[in-house]
Amino acid sequence: MQMEIIDISLPITEGMPVYPGTAKTRIKHVKSGSGTSVISELQMTSHAGTHIDAPVHGIPAGETINQLDLETFYGPARVLDLTACKTAVEIADLEAKGVKSGQRVLLKTSNSNRGFKTFYDDYVYLAADAAEYLGQLGVKLVGIDSLSIKQRGNKDNTSHTALLSRQIPILEGLNLKGVKEGEYTLAAFPIALQYDGAPTRAVLIRDKASAKAAKTSLEAAKLFTDGGSRGNPGPSAIAFVICKLDNSVVEKSGEYIGDTTNNQAEYQALIMGLKRAQQLGAKKLAVNLDSELVVKQINGLYKIKNAELLPHYQAVKELAGQFEQITFQHVPRALNARADKEVNRILDKQKSGT
Repeated sequence: MQMEIIDISLPITEGMPVYPGTAKTRIKHVKSGSGTSVISELQMTSHAGTHIDAPVHGIPAGETINQLDLETFYGPARVLDLTACKTAVEIADLEAKGVKSGQRVLLKTSNSNRGFKTFYDDYVYLAADAAEYLGQLGVKLVGIDSLSIKQRGNKDNTSHTALLSRQIPILEGLNLKGVKEGEYTLAAFPIALQYDGAPTRAVLIRDKASAKAAKTSLEAAKLFTDGGSRGNPGPSAIAFVICKLDNSVVEKSGEYIGDTTNNQAEYQALIMGLKRAQQLGAKKLAVNLDSELVVKQINGLYKIKNAELLPHYQAVKELAGQFEQITFQHVPRALNARADKEVNRILDKQKSGT
């Protein structure tokens, strides 16, 4: 089996970006005592570049690097494409990905696309309640493509402590640019420093056949969305179904959104579906709705007369502009049956209280 090995570490160089307030990295090349070899004198912190945060980094009585089980740093891992997150990774973003207990999760955000030649104060981070969600879920490891998992300048350290207090190490400073969402094997062993953290060489591994399949799996897709309100306005739910071009289902999801109108629900379902299709890597998308009103508004045939729909319309147009090719068409309800069925399932469940 031929393997693909992807280096997701930041290179250690003199003057590399560091978190503000920490010592800069210095590298001095010198001759050995015998004068026959070149060696390097290094000055750097334990949290420079790609590194592991041990529990003691945020919890005074926490475990140190050398006390952590090395098995934690090798094994199956999921890269989650969260590049649509503008400011922070929130609970809803993680729920949409179906994160499960025991997983190693690597959060790919727009930080990777922007690059690491300088430090940006407005990097995307993991929200405090989202970190608590992952901690309670019991994941094995959390990685992120920023030098800190918490918001720059925020005195609330929950994004660290919610994980570290549960012996969940944090892998910071990843470079996930060009890495597709999916399943990999992670190898990210920290060097054997004995305390709060340690630089790490992190790589992702998978067989080349899987890599080739991932690159072509969802270049083009179909999106079916539906929103429904019982009462108009009344209790409402939204759902989407994403399919390959052969109509095989890639993913479906939905949620209860409280009291709203049919048209508002239709728009919210469309927004949720577009975000998920983007996260899955779709570049060409055929969108299908059974709401003729929404389709004609999106296609510019009807004007927006209801002010409450305007923000939703604007959000759809912004998301649509991020695809290489996108179309919106009205289809009969019978051709949107899977999304419609999911909406009614959610509303029935909400009504019964189960």
